[in-house]
Amino acid sequence: MKSSAVRSAFFLGLLALASAGCGDASTVADGGLPDGGGTTPIRSCAIAFSFSPGQSVKSIGIGAEWNQFDPTKTPMTGPDASGAWHASVPLPPGAYGYKYVLTDGAGTQTWILDPQNPYSKYVGTTENSLREVDDCQNPSLTFLELDKSASGALHAEVQYADGAGQAGLDPAALKVLLDGAQASGVTVDATGKIVVDASGLSKDKHRLTFQAADRAGHAATQLDVPFWIEDQPFDFRDGMLYFVFTDRFKNGTTQNDNATSGVDARANYQGGDFAGVQQEIEAGYFDSLGVRTIWISPPNANPDHGELGTGNHLYTGYHGYWPISGRDIQPRFGDLTALKAMVAAAHKRGIRVIVDSVLNHVHIESPYFVAHQHDGWFNGDGSCVCGGPNCDWTVHAIDCWFEPYLPDINYENYDALKTMVDDAIYWAREADVDGFRVDAVKQFLPVATRRLRSELHDQLEQTGPLYYLVGETFDGDRGLVESYVGQNELTAQFDFPLYFTVRAALADYSTPLGSLEQSVKDSAAAYGSAPMSPFLGNQDVPRFLTEAAVMLDGDPSAQAWNDPPAAPTDDAGYQKLMLAQTFVSTQPGVPLIYYGDEYGQPGAADPDNRRFMKWSGYTAFEQETLDHQKRLGQAREELVALRRGGTPVTMWIDDNLYVYARVSGTDVAVVAINREWNPRTVSVPVAPGVPLPDGTVLRDRLGGPSVTVTGQALQLNLPAHSSALYAP
Repeated sequence: MKSSAVRSAFFLGLLALASAGCGDASTVADGGLPDGGGTTPIRSCAIAFSFSPGQSVKSIGIGAEWNQFDPTKTPMTGPDASGAWHASVPLPPGAYGYKYVLTDGAGTQTWILDPQNPYSKYVGTTENSLREVDDCQNPSLTFLELDKSASGALHAEVQYADGAGQAGLDPAALKVLLDGAQASGVTVDATGKIVVDASGLSKDKHRLTFQAADRAGHAATQLDVPFWIEDQPFDFRDGMLYFVFTDRFKNGTTQNDNATSGVDARANYQGGDFAGVQQEIEAGYFDSLGVRTIWISPPNANPDHGELGTGNHLYTGYHGYWPISGRDIQPRFGDLTALKAMVAAAHKRGIRVIVDSVLNHVHIESPYFVAHQHDGWFNGDGSCVCGGPNCDWTVHAIDCWFEPYLPDINYENYDALKTMVDDAIYWAREADVDGFRVDAVKQFLPVATRRLRSELHDQLEQTGPLYYLVGETFDGDRGLVESYVGQNELTAQFDFPLYFTVRAALADYSTPLGSLEQSVKDSAAAYGSAPMSPFLGNQDVPRFLTEAAVMLDGDPSAQAWNDPPAAPTDDAGYQKLMLAQTFVSTQPGVPLIYYGDEYGQPGAADPDNRRFMKWSGYTAFEQETLDHQKRLGQAREELVALRRGGTPVTMWIDDNLYVYARVSGTDVAVVAINREWNPRTVSVPVAPGVPLPDGTVLRDRLGGPSVTVTGQALQLNLPAHSSALYAP
């Protein structure tokens, strides 16, 4: 079972659990620790269960698939001195659903999921905890420790345990790789402990890979240990998140250009690729924006032909959301070598890369649908299309199909669940990506995201948190958005409720800035410390600039095809955009830049909001907007208060002026947003808890004049429609 015990498995005296993926207990030969005599741990074929009910019970049993859910056949013993109950069950390889069954003094049974186990499996329509058991004849590899330094020194330890047949480690089958090449400085002692010592590693992401087999030819599950060498531990809050819409970002090589015949260019492949992204990484474009994480479109192959979409227009899968393969790459973007090269280029600059993961559905050309359309992998037959007749989006959120050609995955089917998550893990292993943006989270059962988060942790996070999982739940209900975030769930979500207020307060001016302040507080109360992602636009909504410039008509979808809006010819929309940039870039969490919003890309709805990126010929308004976003990104990297500060502390709020502070210890940043069309002169009191003593000089990182704290107040003189970012 991949329980919390496995999730923190270390060699703490006894080798308690096998490495992630084995799912069963290990013992130490002769009942003791490995010693100088050469005792090697040996796996047991008995599976250990331990549960602390936290209440008085008469008995506890395990109802499971292996006993036809009869808990009397698998009783637990207990409680022990700590209140825990235990069972040891010999099980052949397989995936078993189970529950703990508590019986009180009156004979009443209560069936509960294992609270320490994030993995689930549906048996019929009932969710159960899941324990996956592999062949105990296979040896195992268990991570023990890894110590590293910013100077590039490394010490790592991994424990080999023999399979139940005790065939012994085959030295010829032992391989230890560092970044794909044979590692030097490897030793193995008589207890099976493998030690790696290295030095001179570059500041970059690295990976140790351990492979082993016994003399009988039984192979252990490969153990991968990714880690970073860097001056300071990375946090995804350290910089901006940037969505690279791969096909529309930059054409790095024309050799893979291949538009689909018969489809309008606006909804067709336009040539963006991994090579283009890599070129801009290496040119320092993302560094100039303070971007520390890049999100790319789904890399999966999509069908070559067009499909009917919005407005009955033909679209191609240029966006990546119609996967026909779990692991094959869209050749128009490049190949696996090109993807890995792009990721490696980012890693050399300390930039993380996350990929879009489509877990809700596949395209009807997918081999998964061809092979499994009649055996429970998919919900329905395509007659229930989301939002269509008798198929309400809310009522059928989990089982409706987005389009008649996009079969919806049924995660009550274990084989479908395992396959889809394994495909996602493939990108983390093979392309070395650093996390996932998970599409359409509220449209499928959370068992999938829990498994993805847990598999990443158990298989690849031996040295601590490395991966960021941010979900898309397009909804204004903070309770719903928050429900998918947690220790064993998504790391974070895009803050759609805050986004709706950002649009109203800073694009439309249809609500006072007090509503924006309240929305900030509501998000802080709902999400706690989760590193949520605030944003002002994405690929599913009209561009912020066009809305701010009052250039959208009543039907943005029709406008996208019939009358695409041009760039504004005055600065009003750009000024609103810069205010929104200031707000989003100074919020807690991991702020998102949607490609093109940094300079003010215009656009109505899809596909007009996905125009090709502009790389030169900026107007004066666009250049000013781009420079503004760059100053914000650089300030976020510089100022600890913006990266680590808590909930914004309001210092002044009225309908058109919002001044707030971000505080981290003694570090402070003060943000002022004036949306009036006139200058504002105001004395802003320093709020309680904001450590700004009199005499402190605050410099405006956005280019305005400095201010000095006097009489525990800031005398602000803000130009019309402007923002400022003050810090010592």
